[in-house]
Amino acid sequence: MSLSRLLPVLLGLVMAGPAHAAGWLDAWLTPDQQAQRLLQQGQYAEAASKFTTPERMGYAWFRAGEFERAAAAYGRVPGADGAFNRGNALLMLGRYGDAIASYENALAGRPEWREARENLEIARIRQARLAPPGDDAGGTGGKLQADEIVFDTSGRVAGTEAEQVLE
Repeated sequence: MSLSRLLPVLLGLVMAGPAHAAGWLDAWLTPDQQAQRLLQQGQYAEAASKFTTPERMGYAWFRAGEFERAAAAYGRVPGADGAFNRGNALLMLGRYGDAIASYENALAGRPEWREARENLEIARIRQARLAPPGDDAGGTGGKLQADEIVFDTSGRVAGTEAEQVLE
Protein backbone atom coordinates (compact mmCIF):
# COMPACT_ATOMS: atom_id res chain seq x y z
CA MET A 1 0.00 0.00 0.00
CA SER A 2 1.41 3.36 -0.92
CA LEU A 3 1.84 6.17 1.54
CA SER A 4 -0.77 8.23 -0.29
CA ARG A 5 -3.38 5.53 0.41
CA LEU A 6 -2.25 4.87 3.97
CA LEU A 7 -2.23 8.51 5.08
CA PRO A 8 -6.05 9.00 4.89
CA VAL A 9 -6.58 5.82 6.90
CA LEU A 10 -4.21 6.97 9.64
CA LEU A 11 -5.72 10.46 9.70
CA GLY A 12 -9.18 8.92 9.99
CA LEU A 13 -8.08 6.94 13.01
CA VAL A 14 -6.57 9.96 14.71
CA MET A 15 -9.68 12.06 14.05
CA ALA A 16 -12.00 9.24 15.17
CA GLY A 17 -10.73 9.60 18.71
CA PRO A 18 -8.47 7.67 21.05
CA ALA A 19 -10.98 4.91 21.87
CA HIS A 20 -11.45 3.98 18.23
CA ALA A 21 -7.73 4.25 17.53
CA ALA A 22 -6.90 2.08 20.55
CA GLY A 23 -9.33 -0.60 19.39
CA TRP A 24 -7.77 -0.55 15.94
CA LEU A 25 -4.26 -0.67 17.35
CA ASP A 26 -5.15 -3.59 19.64
CA ALA A 27 -6.13 -5.58 16.57
CA TRP A 28 -2.51 -5.26 15.45
CA LEU A 29 -0.91 -6.01 18.82
CA THR A 30 -0.22 -9.43 20.30
CA PRO A 31 -2.00 -10.33 23.56
CA ASP A 32 1.27 -9.76 25.44
CA GLN A 33 1.68 -6.32 23.86
CA GLN A 34 -1.90 -5.45 24.78
CA ALA A 35 -1.30 -6.71 28.31
CA GLN A 36 1.88 -4.64 28.61
CA ARG A 37 -0.09 -1.52 27.66
CA LEU A 38 -2.67 -2.33 30.35
CA LEU A 39 0.10 -2.95 32.87
CA GLN A 40 1.62 0.45 32.12
CA GLN A 41 -1.82 2.01 32.67
CA GLY A 42 -2.09 0.37 36.09
CA GLN A 43 -4.83 -2.04 34.99
CA TYR A 44 -3.11 -5.05 36.52
CA ALA A 45 -5.95 -7.58 36.66
CA GLU A 46 -6.89 -6.87 33.05
CA ALA A 47 -3.24 -7.24 32.05
CA ALA A 48 -2.95 -10.56 33.89
CA SER A 49 -5.89 -11.94 31.96
CA LYS A 50 -4.19 -11.11 28.64
CA PHE A 51 -0.61 -12.19 29.34
CA THR A 52 0.32 -15.57 27.88
CA THR A 53 3.27 -16.53 30.11
CA PRO A 54 2.95 -17.50 33.78
CA GLU A 55 5.81 -15.16 34.79
CA ARG A 56 4.04 -12.11 33.40
CA MET A 57 0.63 -13.26 34.68
CA GLY A 58 2.07 -13.75 38.15
CA TYR A 59 3.63 -10.30 38.16
CA ALA A 60 0.38 -8.64 37.07
CA TRP A 61 -1.69 -10.62 39.59
CA PHE A 62 0.79 -9.70 42.33
CA ARG A 63 0.54 -6.01 41.44
CA ALA A 64 -3.27 -6.34 41.44
CA GLY A 65 -3.08 -7.69 45.00
CA GLU A 66 -4.40 -11.09 43.85
CA PHE A 67 -1.78 -13.10 45.71
CA GLU A 68 -3.54 -16.46 45.46
CA ARG A 69 -3.63 -16.13 41.68
CA ALA A 70 -0.06 -14.85 41.62
CA ALA A 71 1.13 -17.85 43.64
CA ALA A 72 -0.70 -20.21 41.29
CA ALA A 73 0.83 -18.55 38.22
CA TYR A 74 4.33 -18.55 39.70
CA GLY A 75 3.85 -22.21 40.65
CA ARG A 76 3.92 -22.96 36.92
CA VAL A 77 7.28 -21.20 36.47
CA PRO A 78 10.16 -23.66 36.70
CA GLY A 79 13.38 -22.89 38.53
CA ALA A 80 14.56 -20.56 41.25
CA ASP A 81 12.83 -17.44 39.93
CA GLY A 82 9.42 -19.09 39.98
CA ALA A 83 9.97 -20.46 43.48
CA PHE A 84 11.16 -17.07 44.78
CA ASN A 85 8.21 -15.17 43.33
CA ARG A 86 5.75 -17.81 44.51
CA GLY A 87 7.26 -17.45 47.98
CA ASN A 88 6.65 -13.70 47.85
CA ALA A 89 2.99 -14.21 46.99
CA LEU A 90 2.58 -16.84 49.72
CA LEU A 91 4.25 -14.53 52.22
CA MET A 92 1.69 -11.84 51.42
CA LEU A 93 -1.07 -14.39 52.03
CA GLY A 94 0.35 -15.20 55.46
CA ARG A 95 1.10 -18.79 54.39
CA TYR A 96 4.53 -18.74 55.99
CA GLY A 97 5.25 -22.46 55.95
CA ASP A 98 4.56 -22.64 52.21
CA ALA A 99 6.58 -19.47 51.64
CA ILE A 100 9.52 -20.98 53.54
CA ALA A 101 9.40 -24.08 51.34
CA SER A 102 9.34 -21.91 48.20
CA TYR A 103 12.29 -19.81 49.32
CA GLU A 104 14.22 -22.98 50.19
CA ASN A 105 13.51 -24.28 46.67
CA ALA A 106 14.74 -21.00 45.21
CA LEU A 107 17.93 -21.23 47.27
CA ALA A 108 18.47 -24.82 46.16
CA GLY A 109 18.74 -23.48 42.63
CA ARG A 110 20.65 -20.31 43.50
CA PRO A 111 22.36 -20.73 46.89
CA GLU A 112 23.92 -17.26 46.96
CA TRP A 113 20.66 -15.37 46.27
CA ARG A 114 20.67 -12.67 48.96
CA GLU A 115 17.03 -11.57 48.51
CA ALA A 116 15.76 -15.16 48.73
CA ARG A 117 17.79 -15.71 51.90
CA GLU A 118 16.44 -12.47 53.43
CA ASN A 119 12.83 -13.31 52.52
CA LEU A 120 13.28 -16.81 53.92
CA GLU A 121 14.38 -15.26 57.21
CA ILE A 122 11.38 -12.89 57.19
CA ALA A 123 9.02 -15.83 56.64
CA ARG A 124 10.66 -17.77 59.48
CA ILE A 125 10.41 -14.79 61.84
CA ARG A 126 6.75 -14.24 61.01
CA GLN A 127 5.98 -17.93 61.43
CA ALA A 128 7.71 -17.90 64.83
CA ARG A 129 5.62 -14.89 65.88
CA LEU A 130 2.37 -16.72 65.24
CA ALA A 131 0.40 -17.08 68.42
CA PRO A 132 -1.36 -20.37 69.20
CA PRO A 133 -5.09 -20.46 68.37
CA GLY A 134 -7.41 -19.22 71.08
CA ASP A 135 -5.20 -16.44 72.44
CA ASP A 136 -5.92 -12.71 72.33
CA ALA A 137 -4.29 -12.13 68.92
CA GLY A 138 -7.12 -9.96 67.74
CA GLY A 139 -9.51 -12.69 66.67
CA THR A 140 -7.36 -13.93 63.81
CA GLY A 141 -7.03 -17.43 65.22
CA GLY A 142 -3.33 -16.85 65.76
CA LYS A 143 -2.69 -16.06 62.11
CA LEU A 144 -1.01 -12.79 61.30
CA GLN A 145 -2.61 -10.84 58.48
CA ALA A 146 -0.67 -9.50 55.48
CA ASP A 147 0.61 -5.97 55.72
CA GLU A 148 -0.80 -3.16 53.64
CA ILE A 149 0.85 -3.20 50.21
CA VAL A 150 2.58 -0.04 49.09
CA PHE A 151 4.59 0.05 45.87
CA ASP A 152 7.22 2.71 45.33
CA THR A 153 7.89 4.26 41.92
CA SER A 154 10.28 1.46 40.95
CA GLY A 155 7.58 -1.18 41.37
CA ARG A 156 9.08 -2.60 44.56
CA VAL A 157 7.01 -3.14 47.68
CA ALA A 158 7.85 -0.28 50.03
CA GLY A 159 7.10 0.55 53.63
CA THR A 160 6.17 -2.95 54.70
CA GLU A 161 6.89 -4.68 57.95
CA ALA A 162 9.31 -6.89 56.00
CA GLU A 163 11.69 -3.97 55.55
CA GLN A 164 11.47 -3.17 59.25
CA VAL A 165 12.35 -6.74 60.18
CA LEU A 166 15.50 -6.53 58.04
CA GLU A 167 16.58 -3.33 59.73
